[in-house]
Amino acid sequence: MTPAQIYNGGVETGGVCPCTTPPTPIDCAASASRTVRVNNLAPVVMNDSMSPASGATCTSPPSGCVSTRMVIATSTKVFVQGQPVAKIGDILNGGTNIRLSGATQSANVNFG
Repeated sequence: MTPAQIYNGGVETGGVCPCTTPPTPIDCAASASRTVRVNNLAPVVMNDSMSPASGATCTSPPSGCVSTRMVIATSTKVFVQGQPVAKIGDILNGGTNIRLSGATQSANVNFG
């Protein structure tokens, strides 16, 4: 069983080169209109677009950069309003390896 990923104020893993970002809270304006809730919070689903994460390049000297974040959900069995539900480790930015973390999961709602 995999814990459901939810918008609970938790952070993702942070990113690595070429744009190193710190763990950043997940957010999605579209989730506010979602009718399905997990513990009264919106679930994270495929294609949720989040605000970009700010960081620094891996060059010398480093300069500012931003990493876009969009959910690439890997669930093949559970859907919310037609979209696959995200689970821990799902990618938000493949180029900088930002992923959903355990900090963004439900404590008591799981799916198979």
